[in-house]
Amino acid sequence: MIWIRLSFQWAKLPFTLISPSRLWDFTPEARTSFITYWLPSFLKHEYIALQFVSQATYERAASLSISPQPDVVTRICMLFQGIRKEHLGDWADAQMQAEKDVGGWVDVVGVDPARAGDATLFRVLEWGGMELLV
Repeated sequence: MIWIRLSFQWAKLPFTLISPSRLWDFTPEARTSFITYWLPSFLKHEYIALQFVSQATYERAASLSISPQPDVVTRICMLFQGIRKEHLGDWADAQMQAEKDVGGWVDVVGVDPARAGDATLFRVLEWGGMELLV
């Protein structure tokens, strides 16, 4: 299973999510919907840890069948949890990952941005997520 784990103050979250959603070639509408849908859940926490699940892993957990078959299927699944300030030390590696360039997320999630953004193809975009309560 390949996940990227990040942790950061929620105030940085919209900017953190905008960058990869551009890499995955979300339309402005999809990018805005993704962020505004999840923002109320994020605002419950001072710090957030994120994991984006690879498309292959997500497909094994939740298969998708579409007819007619699309040329490109982009499935983005985000897992997140709130982190209390006193537990940030447990997330040091995740905090360092959050400071890195998000370009690596394309490979981890398994998105082909050129094909995902090709308007001449029949494309499907599915985005979703889940809050982990621990």
